Amino acid sequence: MPRPRWNATCHPDRPHFARGLCQQCYGKEYRRRNLQVVREKDNARYRRDKEKRKAYQVEYRIRRRQEDGEWLRRRNWQCRISAFRRRSGIVFSLDEYLQLIEAQGGRCPICGASFSDASVETVIDHDHEENFVRGILCRTCNAALGLLGDDLETVIRAAEYLRDAEELSR
Repeated sequence: MPRPRWNATCHPDRPHFARGLCQQCYGKEYRRRNLQVVREKDNARYRRDKEKRKAYQVEYRIRRRQEDGEWLRRRNWQCRISAFRRRSGIVFSLDEYLQLIEAQGGRCPICGASFSDASVETVIDHDHEENFVRGILCRTCNAALGLLGDDLETVIRAAEYLRDAEELSR
């Protein structure tokens, strides 16, 4: 004879799971009552699978780019360009974007990172005062320029500082 089916007291439309609660509410209640144990298990699982998860993320990005191919890249660029237009007010088309990447050899002109690499995110670099596009950079190089205030003199002083520090270390 099958066991009678009860409804949960927390959500009468859901079936009973345990302690009068549906499965979702019971899970929340269990986590609240056993927070330290749950955190320890989560942390142990995170430490155990950290490298495997990172490898999977890289593999997933590469696989998605291969599967979706050019459509995904064009769609991603279109979204970035439209967001760039909204923020900066500069009119910039997808064709101009692709031409600029091709003119740069598909690489960041500062660090040389390949834009075809799944881990490199492209950014449209522009002059904030004159409102013109300078080029396409990787996110890291664009952030570095921004942190240096987009000031040529500051960039030159930073380069001299690094050169002097290298000479002192010899």
